[in-house]
Amino acid sequence: MKTTLQIAVVLFFSLCMMPYYANAEPPGKYPNKVNITYPTEGKEVGSYVIANGTSEIHDKESKVWVFNRMEFVKDKWYPQDEPKVDDKGDWKAYVHIGEKRDIGLDFKIAVATVDKKMQKKISEYFERGQQTGQWIPIPVKTTSNIGMVTVKKTSHE
Repeated sequence: MKTTLQIAVVLFFSLCMMPYYANAEPPGKYPNKVNITYPTEGKEVGSYVIANGTSEIHDKESKVWVFNRMEFVKDKWYPQDEPKVDDKGDWKAYVHIGEKRDIGLDFKIAVATVDKKMQKKISEYFERGQQTGQWIPIPVKTTSNIGMVTVKKTSHE
């Protein structure tokens, strides 16, 4: 009887916890939260867009950063801007959207917070790009959720 009860309890808790373990990002995993409020999903854009959003930063070392990539590029990002965050947590950032040849493509714009180690990697990305003229996307480790929208490049104006 005791063994049957133990099995039932384990089975019950396993089933209750399954949705938690199925999520890629468990609730409460990150101390910080970020969101993009503009542009909205599916927005048509030109050569750049001024993205807006909100943030809640609960640790002292994380900074908000905005990234982008073509939709078909996976797991690597082009750092765009470290926006100034006001007292309410609102931010604005300049986001470059591809080249003229990219008209018609979808781009992901993302916002996240990153720690000092990642900020150093982003700084190295910009130094390398300025020295070589090659802007190769990088993997990004975050200290927040990733706020993300997809936009369509329809012009290069």
